[in-house]
Amino acid sequence: MNIFLGYTCVNDVTAVEFLFEDKAFQQWTRCKGFDTFTPIGPCITTEIDPDGMQVKAVQNGETRQNYPVSDMIFSPLQIVSMMSHYQTLRPGDLIKLRNISRGAYHETRYNN
Repeated sequence: MNIFLGYTCVNDVTAVEFLFEDKAFQQWTRCKGFDTFTPIGPCITTEIDPDGMQVKAVQNGETRQNYPVSDMIFSPLQIVSMMSHYQTLRPGDLIKLRNISRGAYHETRYNN
């Protein structure tokens, strides 16, 4: 059963410097809520096997993440299955999968 329309790229931008700017208001919403954050696209691919995809993130010429989707802790299908137990999913919903691979966690680059 194919429950996915397709796959696209999402850049989950975070202005982490704002998280620590105001000790009374340490909210991730503020760090991620700017108008230009979380660009999506520009296209959706429908003819792809997610287990064969590679996730690669490059920042200022430095590779920060590079791993196959098959190395993720949970597969896209497992994540959607778990989500559907707690919230209603409808056609057209966009689900961001931000599962780093096993062993791919990196240190925080933000300096207080």
